[in-house]
Amino acid sequence: MPFSAIPTISDEVVALLLIGDQEPIDELEAIVLRTFPDALVDRASTASEARSWMARGAYHMMMSADRLSDGDGVSLLREAHKNDPSAVRVLLGGELSSELAAEAINSGKVYRILTPPYTHNLVERCIRNGLDWRQHGLAMSLLLKEQREVHLALAASLSALERTQRQMVHVERLATVGRLTSGIIHEVRNQLTGLMGVLDTIRYDGGPASETAKRGYDVVKRLVARISSIESFARGGGWAYDMVDVSAGEMLDQLHALYRLEVGEPGLLVAARPEVRETLFHLDSGKLAHAILSVVQEGHDRFNTSIKLRASLRSDDSLQLVFQASAAEKRPRVNLSAEDEAENPLRTVVKLIVDAHGGQLQELDPDPMREYARITLPCAALHQQVAEQAPDPQEDP
Repeated sequence: MPFSAIPTISDEVVALLLIGDQEPIDELEAIVLRTFPDALVDRASTASEARSWMARGAYHMMMSADRLSDGDGVSLLREAHKNDPSAVRVLLGGELSSELAAEAINSGKVYRILTPPYTHNLVERCIRNGLDWRQHGLAMSLLLKEQREVHLALAASLSALERTQRQMVHVERLATVGRLTSGIIHEVRNQLTGLMGVLDTIRYDGGPASETAKRGYDVVKRLVARISSIESFARGGGWAYDMVDVSAGEMLDQLHALYRLEVGEPGLLVAARPEVRETLFHLDSGKLAHAILSVVQEGHDRFNTSIKLRASLRSDDSLQLVFQASAAEKRPRVNLSAEDEAENPLRTVVKLIVDAHGGQLQELDPDPMREYARITLPCAALHQQVAEQAPDPQEDP
């Protein structure tokens, strides 16, 4: 509620509670009604009676004698402050000691101490100034609340800005790497193309080296094709894939080499049976190997331990890659915030690559001693079967 909408004493009926003996209370009530003819005035002669009135509703102002038949005014006003801090509290007393006056102000949060005689001008100024003081206090509280809300909104905006800035830096870093990669690949591809020419000449000579040259020619040809695909991707060629039938063993070996190069450890712990390594899968092994490596590196960050990769064939011959934190090393887990886990651009890229291969990326409950992610990919035969069963978009339904 803005400051201008806060009700003033002229906009609402003033409610007062007068507490004390009969004679001075009669005098005060008469002054109050002459000053504010529409005021609602309740009276109590004892502390218990005053508590009954306070339980029924709030008051703008409470005026209590310092001595009551069943208690004292300071204790009663202290209790009133706990129930309704916005009410103005006035202590009525005769000759108060300095200790009692200090206690009334400090613990009872008393706005003012009035001593007899209670003249009309004195009481009127006390009431008007007290109600104005109350309005200023309410306005200040409201402004502080609005300031806190603005501060929280600003903090949230700054946090979002920082996240956006980190993502922009990440994208710029990837773009820089792409430009550098494009230049390096151009030089390497030229050399490999020349090597292909040499091997092509040797393999048709029919000499003792022709068979070796033939195998070398096929290997270099595949390398040139993959390098061309990577160059296209690095130059912003989009999500173009060089999908070929590749054995799981070839893909795992490529992943093993990338792991050793990028992570810097001896090698990825991979468990795969011979029949798994021999099975063909229709995929872009280069992009998929980098995607799998991203999941492995995320496991390092999440669990602060080595990661095992288990490759197996399911009953439908699809390839299942299971990522598991190493049980041999029981170092404490690094707790990532929910915000960091939710906004992971690499995880988004991994999912896009896996989806393009007709596979699935499944998250499990993170536990250092258990699986935390799985990737499932269809084998070449299954992939071809799905493609053949897909309806032709050019045909009428």
